[in-house]
Amino acid sequence: MKPAPATRQLLLAASVAIASQWLLSWLLPRIPGIAGSDLQTAAGWLSPASYVAVALAMGIGGWIAGYRFVPFAVGINLLIWLVILTVLAEMSAPITEKPFLRNLGASLQFNALGMACSLLAAAAGAALGAWLHRRRNLPPTVTTP
Repeated sequence: MKPAPATRQLLLAASVAIASQWLLSWLLPRIPGIAGSDLQTAAGWLSPASYVAVALAMGIGGWIAGYRFVPFAVGINLLIWLVILTVLAEMSAPITEKPFLRNLGASLQFNALGMACSLLAAAAGAALGAWLHRRRNLPPTVTTP
């Protein structure tokens, strides 16, 4: 069996990580004891279950693709956060009657700590998965001349 090319492996890792993050983000809050574990701080809400979901999902991606996946994990979560912040800014525009960029800035300011924790969880999870990727013992590949 030939090893997957690097690009194909990264695409597979990203697809599995995104699907895993979606599934875990939906599943973890439904576990008794985890539901309602969000913390309110002066800098915004923190969701530990969400950070665990991000770390586990990106860890799976790192396990599939290795260290090359770490920047992709952070990029994927940054893209998710940009979509979330854009939607929040658009939704708040009719209520606040302020320009989009001002709403976007306010959304970013309120969610900055949660965003930083999420990006840190993504990087840590992907790095741990990449470390496990290096430690796994795969059978040698057979190549034909």
